[in-house]
Amino acid sequence: MPVSKRNLQLILRSLSSVSFPLAGSIVVIYTLSGQTRRVAVIATLIAIVGHVYHSTTSHRELDSSEEVAASNPFKGLNDDSDSTDFD
Repeated sequence: MPVSKRNLQLILRSLSSVSFPLAGSIVVIYTLSGQTRRVAVIATLIAIVGHVYHSTTSHRELDSSEEVAASNPFKGLNDDSDSTDFD
């Protein structure tokens, strides 16, 4: 499945938003060795993939509800079914 230009932009924007923690992870991984380094690399890769997946899917959900948000940005924020009445 080819990656569209829009999806590539979303992925790059997602990675750029966590560039400082990624740089920190690289420094820590560089200082580790053996099995500990392997675990750190795997954990970092899982975190990166999870972050990119979450940010791109949530962005798609936002795109699909863009029309609703444009008409009322606070729709659904004050849902009375979840609130507690203190009167």
